[in-house]
Amino acid sequence: MSSSDEYAPGLRFSTSNAGLDNLLIFIGGLGDGLDTVPYIDPLSHLLAKHGWTLVQIETRSSYSGWGTGSLARDVEDITAAVKYFTDLRKRAGSPYAKVALLGHSTGCQDVMHYLTLDNEFTKVTDRPKINGAIIQASVSDREAFLAMEGNTREFWQESLATVSKLLDEDYNGNKDKLVPSHYFSHFFDTPISNYRWKALLAVRGDDDYFSSDLTADDFAKTFGQIAAKGRTDKLLVLYSGSDEFVPKTVDKHALVARFQVATSPSIWSPLSGIVEGATHNINEHSAPGAQEEVITRIRDFLIAL
Repeated sequence: MSSSDEYAPGLRFSTSNAGLDNLLIFIGGLGDGLDTVPYIDPLSHLLAKHGWTLVQIETRSSYSGWGTGSLARDVEDITAAVKYFTDLRKRAGSPYAKVALLGHSTGCQDVMHYLTLDNEFTKVTDRPKINGAIIQASVSDREAFLAMEGNTREFWQESLATVSKLLDEDYNGNKDKLVPSHYFSHFFDTPISNYRWKALLAVRGDDDYFSSDLTADDFAKTFGQIAAKGRTDKLLVLYSGSDEFVPKTVDKHALVARFQVATSPSIWSPLSGIVEGATHNINEHSAPGAQEEVITRIRDFLIAL
């Protein structure tokens, strides 16, 4: 079922198996919208057998909206969605037993932002606590950009220098202006604001949660803050072993191990790890069995909450 409501400007959703005891909200990545990620439909059918409703939300950043958006804005939309669905059930007299978030690709950054962002940087200071958080295909946009054909380090540095200068000169006046088309044509050919260009591509930009060259201190400020912030009970990290957006130079096993070291053992799920043979969105180019492994791990994680 697809629908829309007044719970946030421009937000739409698709619900399958409504009326079950527990709720999983799916947040897609750059360019995603409703029903654009292949494993969501089989996941929904599997979870329904175990009492979980899966909801896909379409935020203001869905499809091409991400280019002029921000993770902070996404957190506003996600918070509104969590409140909407949970309040709806409370008013009906049958509140959800458990609520979880599933982020795919840049949806992973959204989930991390929801869990760790300080209140001073968002308009929503009362983000509801959830029972579980899942990040699937948590890739670095910066490293993905540099690995794309035709993108050189010189071009990356020049574009960031130009954008940073504009933001330094007049942040409020320039943050929402678009970068030149010869910049964004190198990154999914989607119009991108000065702010989002820097957020996505600068070292330690607002979107830079998962880069392999970040330090232990960097991860301590993100993964290491999840338990302290107290917005989820458990975290599941599923990293695609054949992710086409991860440079071949990245040691995926070592990177996920660094995520784990930074995260409190009390919230890190033992189901976390590499899904061998899985592509970025676990499409038909994945190895046989990869999609089944992902949805099974998600099911087992949710059942254990």
